[in-house]
Amino acid sequence: MNIKSLLENYTSKDPWKGLKFEGPDACLEESLMEYGVIWSTTPDAAGEVRFIYRTYTEPEGMVHTDWVSIRPTVDFESEWDWVNWDEFCKSIDADFDEWSRRPFGQKVFDLVVQYGYENVFGTCYHPVETPLEDEG
Repeated sequence: MNIKSLLENYTSKDPWKGLKFEGPDACLEESLMEYGVIWSTTPDAAGEVRFIYRTYTEPEGMVHTDWVSIRPTVDFESEWDWVNWDEFCKSIDADFDEWSRRPFGQKVFDLVVQYGYENVFGTCYHPVETPLEDEG
């Protein structure tokens, strides 16, 4: 499934209608295929930012595409209270105040890079599976 059809599939229905996405790379396809995540640039009708992410399973070679929504007003320290924030900030070479000023999607992505999708987003609730060889 290519990025255009994936986004059309999501954004053609409520509450996704009209959402635009960005990711860690300027190219959405690169963000999703290489970094594994993109997020809406503005909250949806429910006031939440939508993240679309991809995980891979071995040895089956399956790609799971899923989504999660997070309110941009979330208190990071409360929501992810298991994070050792001093160690986390040290690993990203920023103090907590500096990191807190980053854009919302980037902060969530930073947590995902450090701790993984399952730990940050929770269990995969809406998975769409495709064989890895179909990705190309």
